[in-house]
Amino acid sequence: MNLHLLPDSIYSEKFMDFIEKYFSLDEHFFLIITPSRNVKFVNSNKLKNLSVIRVGSYFDYFRCINNKNLKNLFIDSERVYIHSLGGYNSILVFRYAKPMQQLIWLSWGYDIYGDLHDSLLEDETKEIAYTPTEFKRLIKNKIIKPFKKNIIARLDYIAMDYEDEYKLVLSNYKTNALYREFHYPNPINFTVLDIKPSTNDFPELSKVNQFDTLVQVGNSGSPNNNHLSILRLLNGLENKSFAVICPLSYGNPVYIDRVIRIGYELLGERFIPLIDFLKPDIYFALLNRVDVAIMNHYRQQGKGNIIPLIYLGKKIYLRENTTTFKALCSMGIKPGSIDNLMRGETDDFLISLTHEEIESNKIKIKQAYSEEECYRKIKNLFFV
Repeated sequence: MNLHLLPDSIYSEKFMDFIEKYFSLDEHFFLIITPSRNVKFVNSNKLKNLSVIRVGSYFDYFRCINNKNLKNLFIDSERVYIHSLGGYNSILVFRYAKPMQQLIWLSWGYDIYGDLHDSLLEDETKEIAYTPTEFKRLIKNKIIKPFKKNIIARLDYIAMDYEDEYKLVLSNYKTNALYREFHYPNPINFTVLDIKPSTNDFPELSKVNQFDTLVQVGNSGSPNNNHLSILRLLNGLENKSFAVICPLSYGNPVYIDRVIRIGYELLGERFIPLIDFLKPDIYFALLNRVDVAIMNHYRQQGKGNIIPLIYLGKKIYLRENTTTFKALCSMGIKPGSIDNLMRGETDDFLISLTHEEIESNKIKIKQAYSEEECYRKIKNLFFV
């Protein structure tokens, strides 16, 4: 049996749907690990071989590390697939994994870069990001790190989209794990995007329709988005005909409140924070309405927005030193450079891509993130 340790996420939900569609469910057991009392993204009743473990309190945590059912799950499993090597996963694998059990880490990005957190934030971001919640998270990471190092040393395979990130793991941890290419099933169906839904169909997006041009900044309320320098940059542009949307429906609440306050101070009514979780059809319409997106991460992040935005023909700006920027360039897709924007090279910022660029990018994205390509990668992971 293959045991999967998964967080409560739309990516986990889509992954399980993919396994149900293309593989034998009898060979897999899915364990959803969440600190919340309620499961938000995963339908916990959809599969018989799915269970939810809640680790939101010290009592829950103690119960997890002394759980006979969990122990038996590990004993009965030939392979353990660790979907994000976060704190709870690290401890559970450390506690229950058998000595010769095959361990495969499917990285979520943050589980690579968490130890480099400070270098991912700009100085102005640090000033508003270091809240008690953030300090608690940093302390937790330090406590977890010895367990994480132990697990990484025992891994057989590390699976992720970009091999450069595998090399980053090798440079920071001792391990003999081999690389396997992998990406999660696309949570956004390309066929749905081809319909190109309109924001006019949704009253929730009425404010967006008041502006001719829309710029998206970031993908979440995580400080890794480094919102402030981009908001200041946009405020300084002579062209004031555009509005700025910021997806802020999840992340650090204190940081989000501060970004909203500063966003309004800089841009006034042109600043549109998205603080509520939008249903998929509404979010698709919003992505289709975006003209330019700026993802000011210093690491791979926001692919769930970047991939569909490129597919829809939108202009994307990224940091040149990120693995995402380099990977897109290697595919023949040329993102805009935030580094150039920061040097004042903003003349063509709001100029759309050519028809040829849009069509070429769409084909390349569809090929790289097709169901067929995803199936090939996942199949290789299951039959390593």
